Amino acid sequence: FSQVPPDTKDETPQELSDMSFAQKVHEILSTEAYQGYVSWMPHGRVFRILIPKRFEMKVTPIFFGHARYSTFLRQLNNHGFKHITQGTDRNCYYHEAFLRGLP
Repeated sequence: FSQVPPDTKDETPQELSDMSFAQKVHEILSTEAYQGYVSWMPHGRVFRILIPKRFEMKVTPIFFGHARYSTFLRQLNNHGFKHITQGTDRNCYYHEAFLRGLP
């Protein structure tokens, strides 16, 4: 029998520097300390930034190395997230592959 190491491709990175942009956003949304600034909508398909200024001051420097809300929004757009402008999910962000509970 050979000594084949287990496949580690599917493991979620633990260090921020190893995480992709989407993984960082998912981590932010999963962290209870940030629920007052950003949170999932009840159905779990979109998220909303509740207090942009606090999000900019408290969250973006830790996860993204900058303190610019506009830069974060540009990154969302560059990664395929859509800003919803109408309906009950107005001012939320959506991506078809980004769902609560599925990192």
